[in-house]
Amino acid sequence: MKNQNITKKLFYSFATASLLSLAACSSDDEPTVKETSKIEIKDFAVKVAAGDTTLNFTASGNWRAALSSTSWIQIDPMTKAGSKGDAKIILNWNAHTGITPRSAELSISVENEAPVVILITQLPNEPIVVVNKTESLLNINPKADDGRGAFCDTLTIQSNVKWSVKEQPKWVDYEVIGTTEPQEGVPTTIQLVVKGKPAAFNAPVMKGNFILGKSGEASLDHTVELQTVSELNVFSAENEEQPLSKVILRSSPEAGGRFVGRMVVKANTAWSILDMPEWAATISTDNSAEYANKLITRKTVSFELKEDFLDTEGFNQTIRIRDEKTGLQSDVELVFEGTGNDYFESKLAFPPDFIFDASVYTPSFDYVEGAILDMDFDMVSARDYNTLEEAPFEFFFLHTNEIVIFQQQVYWAGVEMAPAQTRAALNTKKLTLYVNDRQMDFSDENKNVQRSAYMVVAPKGTLFDDLFDPATGELKNEFFLSSRLVRQKPVAKELPEADIPSEVNFAKEGGKQTFGVKNFDMIAFKIDGNDAGALGNWISFEFDDMSNITEVSVIAQPNTSGKKRSSLIEIMYFDLATSEESVIYSFKVNQE
Repeated sequence: MKNQNITKKLFYSFATASLLSLAACSSDDEPTVKETSKIEIKDFAVKVAAGDTTLNFTASGNWRAALSSTSWIQIDPMTKAGSKGDAKIILNWNAHTGITPRSAELSISVENEAPVVILITQLPNEPIVVVNKTESLLNINPKADDGRGAFCDTLTIQSNVKWSVKEQPKWVDYEVIGTTEPQEGVPTTIQLVVKGKPAAFNAPVMKGNFILGKSGEASLDHTVELQTVSELNVFSAENEEQPLSKVILRSSPEAGGRFVGRMVVKANTAWSILDMPEWAATISTDNSAEYANKLITRKTVSFELKEDFLDTEGFNQTIRIRDEKTGLQSDVELVFEGTGNDYFESKLAFPPDFIFDASVYTPSFDYVEGAILDMDFDMVSARDYNTLEEAPFEFFFLHTNEIVIFQQQVYWAGVEMAPAQTRAALNTKKLTLYVNDRQMDFSDENKNVQRSAYMVVAPKGTLFDDLFDPATGELKNEFFLSSRLVRQKPVAKELPEADIPSEVNFAKEGGKQTFGVKNFDMIAFKIDGNDAGALGNWISFEFDDMSNITEVSVIAQPNTSGKKRSSLIEIMYFDLATSEESVIYSFKVNQE
């Protein structure tokens, strides 16, 4: 704490001194001198930083101190007032963040004396504009503009003056994050987002100066050198980190054997494909739709060989992926290497969810002799053949429950030859897929359940076990991708029918009553909840023919008990598909 001891001197004349000397020896009417406070504090200034000081003086009586402003400087409450004698005032002030000086008046009042007023001034802060960087490469932020993406960067500005953007390139814009605004004399930290305008880009690299500062004070100017880079890159569809210069169209099981190739184009520009060859097709020739919604785009482009050029010769053509605005370009060689003698391709026209009927001819498909239900499809191959044995491929039908593919063949479906057509150097053969009539298929274990199989097309000479991965026992992916699920509906259930009334009555002598029935091959009888064959039952049943039941007889034994009796008869049906047993008929049998 700093002490300021300033004493105001009292000057006395020799005459006054003599009078005082005489007064010490004179009578009561001798004159007296009034005592005055010793306060000799001058105006002073304090530093920008927070601090304190102590002012010392001597008071001739009771005193009190006060400040004209207490917003930045205060008197210690214990030193605001006092009595006669040595006195002190302790002042505390806050740090000054403004860029103009501020002041307050300290008034010291002693009783019977005029107040002493001291001016206290605090020095101002230096004006500053500080930016966290001097150069900025505007990168693409995929989340900017609600996910659209933009070239942008964030600048952090610290200042205590009202600054503004003095200069900016025409291809950028900016906005303040939040609602903070620069204020004169108030230290503030502001986040400023600088964004490029995509519509203004016309070169791979754009450069410019972004200048901010205080108007009329060039010394506070701060320049940020802006740069943005446009990109157009082509990568492998299998490895998007690997640059690509060649796309080879190959036969793909996933594409039904068609010759296809893929690439991935990543860019922050609007591109299009130029110089497409007549022998290849693609539905993706530019990224205009993607670029309209998002500045940074990733697009998979698939190429397919046109059928009219599916022959044994190869083709190649260099295509250009180009942004006409910036001049960016990537060249890619598109290659079709031709087909070999063992090449074949499936043209399975039927939809994945098609289900064959159980036993009714399907009129929407051509009937082939020897087939019950059938459907035509095409096979294209480089080899000509007249029988399936001569074809470069063969078919397997694998048992499945549509969840698991079992390592087990089924024989209720097959393929037959149909008349062939020839196109160019490749041969198109029409084949027919067929399934058996379930009503007549005696190998069908359960006609009332839908059955399914996977039809697999494999190169000629493929063994059945070669279709499966020996480590996992699962169908290999190359065969699964080219397979097609074949399903057949169940045979409609024929539930038992009977003309038995709800009550059957017998005389006490007993007897037999016969009723007509249908489809009674999977039924059982219960009497009062017990099996019909249990001992002690007075009712029994008789069938006309165990293999083709058309009649059933209810037989009652003579009643010798002397009392009327009755029992509830239930006809139980056993469902082979679900292994569930249910009551389909019930009737009462009464006897006098």
